[in-house]
Amino acid sequence: PHHHTTTTPPHHHHFIMLARESVRRLNLFSLSHARRFATVSSSFSAPSVSPSSSSSIEHKLVTVKVNGKEVQVPEYASVLEACKKAGAYVPTLCNHPQLPVKGTCRLCLVQLGNDSNHLKPSCATTVYDQLEVQTDTKQIREFVKRDLQLLLRHHPNACMTCEVNGRCELQDLIYRYQVTDWGVKLPPEHEWDDDSTASIVQDLDKCVRCGRCVRACQVLQGMNVLRMAERGNKLHPATFDELPLDHTSCIECGQCAAVCPVGAIIEKPEVHLLLEKLERVGPSRPIHIAQTAPSTRVAIGEELGLEPGSVSTGQLVAALRRLGFDYVFDTNFSADLTILEEGTELLNRVKSGGPFPMFTSCCPGWVNLVEKSYPEFINNLSTA
Repeated sequence: PHHHTTTTPPHHHHFIMLARESVRRLNLFSLSHARRFATVSSSFSAPSVSPSSSSSIEHKLVTVKVNGKEVQVPEYASVLEACKKAGAYVPTLCNHPQLPVKGTCRLCLVQLGNDSNHLKPSCATTVYDQLEVQTDTKQIREFVKRDLQLLLRHHPNACMTCEVNGRCELQDLIYRYQVTDWGVKLPPEHEWDDDSTASIVQDLDKCVRCGRCVRACQVLQGMNVLRMAERGNKLHPATFDELPLDHTSCIECGQCAAVCPVGAIIEKPEVHLLLEKLERVGPSRPIHIAQTAPSTRVAIGEELGLEPGSVSTGQLVAALRRLGFDYVFDTNFSADLTILEEGTELLNRVKSGGPFPMFTSCCPGWVNLVEKSYPEFINNLSTA
């Protein structure tokens, strides 16, 4: 091969310098958000493992006997995890695999050894070798049922019109334990309802005070919009100063709604209005058009039991037509146009000297985050 030297054009050096500056600013942005996240996370207790001992802890197993069945679990595992491995059912409401342990619902109580007088929350109790656990004694079942009765006393009878009917964790527990008598029903107060945002609705009369939404907002997202306010029967998730969500730094990411076990926080429902319009007949019926995003053709397949990654474009279009849509358009082409527009904008910024780094503006939640928490980066968002 022939060896030759090339001289890098001056504008290439300029581009490299801009790229390095973009990376530097992006790292500063990420570090700022990470510090904010770490500050919030530090208030929650989570098991810390030093690098030198992590490998030994991962491989050290202890033997736990759950309802007479022996299982081996890591020594830092919770009793709840041991129960799940043994196939023993333990009810929970506040526990979630992606959130720090809180132990507030007290539904996951178990008996350790022969001590039936001191039941322990299995989610917040660590196993030890030769531990014996009972999950289904008469005392435990009575306690769970009594706890569910107290929750129902403050919960509205609105299951038939609730948006999470059929996928409500409290509803499942009520059915499983056949809770039919809950004493005097307290009327709903609607004191903390909030539908101020375009995408999230709060009906906190349905709240079971599990705190999942608060932990998701603080720990998963690092936003600190929600907190637990007041005490006793008045305990509820709230924004600071009890402001409506649209007056806070909420970016409407929906993680609070995703982890809520009941219908206290949900995505704002539009399906009823849509069905009403789709079912309209006669000359007043408008033309209905659906436009599908690229990701939905895969995500909806998983929701209906198809293998992860299955592409269901044909089924999706056919289903939308059966629902009553007159036309179904695909966003693929416009997504390609967006890429071309953003690429062109990046080249123009390279030629004009910035601003850098350039961030995509495709995600509304991301744009909300920048506008509300990092306004100094607004000019860095793409216009496409």
